Amino acid sequence: MAKAIISVRLSEERLQQLDDACRMLKMNRSQVIDAALRILPEIASGKAELTYSAEWLPKQTLGSSDE
Repeated sequence: MAKAIISVRLSEERLQQLDDACRMLKMNRSQVIDAALRILPEIASGKAELTYSAEWLPKQTLGSSDE
């Protein structure tokens, strides 16, 4: 599979949340973003839903309507 480089602008708050997720999941930024993008279509179609089964998962980042 061919890969491309993309550029994304994130606020300091979102960047901190991404870095926190990276530490918690022991993944790098690209891996965390890729994992999130893979699950989004499942959530949007109703095939999967977000649950808060992990206490460390920052709830304020899920389902946030500020962006």
